[in-house]
Amino acid sequence: MLRASVHFALLALMPFTLARATYSSARVSHVLATTMQRQGTGSAASSNHKQQQSQQVLFADGLLRREHSADLEEVELKGADVAASLTQSNGYKYSVCGDGLKDASQLCCKAAEKCVQVKPFSGDDKVVCSEARQLTETKAVKIVIIPLFFMLLEVALIVYLVLRCKIKESPVTMLCVVVLAISWPFFFSKYWTFGAYTMLLATLVAVAAASGKGGSVYPKMPFWTYRLIWGLTIFQIIALLGPFEAFHVPIFGQSKTASNLELIKNVYSQSTCDSYYDSYFTILAIEKQAKEANPDETYGGYCAKNWLATVQAFGVIQAMVWMGLALVSGRDLLVMQDGDTAGLVKTA
Repeated sequence: MLRASVHFALLALMPFTLARATYSSARVSHVLATTMQRQGTGSAASSNHKQQQSQQVLFADGLLRREHSADLEEVELKGADVAASLTQSNGYKYSVCGDGLKDASQLCCKAAEKCVQVKPFSGDDKVVCSEARQLTETKAVKIVIIPLFFMLLEVALIVYLVLRCKIKESPVTMLCVVVLAISWPFFFSKYWTFGAYTMLLATLVAVAAASGKGGSVYPKMPFWTYRLIWGLTIFQIIALLGPFEAFHVPIFGQSKTASNLELIKNVYSQSTCDSYYDSYFTILAIEKQAKEANPDETYGGYCAKNWLATVQAFGVIQAMVWMGLALVSGRDLLVMQDGDTAGLVKTA
């Protein structure tokens, strides 16, 4: 009886069990189908993304090829322009600027221009055609011819004083030779005329001090000539240091002391120097980009701060030597000597 009851109960529960199993199987099938669908969708999206990336790469590669082709065409055109601009209609050829560079980076410099090529810190050389840097006409005279000529003249005058003015016996001649020897920096500045006048005056003082002495090759001069030459040494000191107007110039308003020389003070002026040399020593923009170049420097060469300070220092030394020369030469030049005028008075 008990076994029949249990069997009957199991038969009663069987439909519910089968239904639940069917539901679980359907749910699993649904989950599997959804997962496969998502994977399929993800794969399709990934495939589409890869296709898009591939298309973008192909598009970018096409652009690069077009740009490269355009650059090559531009380079060829620039090279053709440079080659065409070298030769003029009358057959005259300009100079090529940019040694070792590609044709597109080269320039054509005219006769009045100078090619300036600079090696920068990184990258290819940079070139520019500069008219200010071309050494022609008055710039060649100021920068090369004047210093060269007066340097040779200075050596000749020193040799002359040593041989003709008995330098071993005359301290005046010794100081005049020193003045000549330290005059050369002025030739490399705007005040080269001061250096030339300094050489003339120093030679004149040495010859005047040696004239009329025993064994001298120079004849005696009128007595007033010696005083005049000695007075020029005093004004040479004034030209170096600047005048004291209230004492030297009684009528200040009618004088030009407002624009006096004052070489030691005025020589240190880069703008004035640059104007005098027609901007030849102005540092170009590409030169400031050179390796280890000082970007704050504006002028170089004769207009550099170091050189102007050197000229200024030599001006100070000149002033001190001229002070000593005025004192030493006064012993000879201020003493009454028998010149031509004195001889005429005695004869009368």
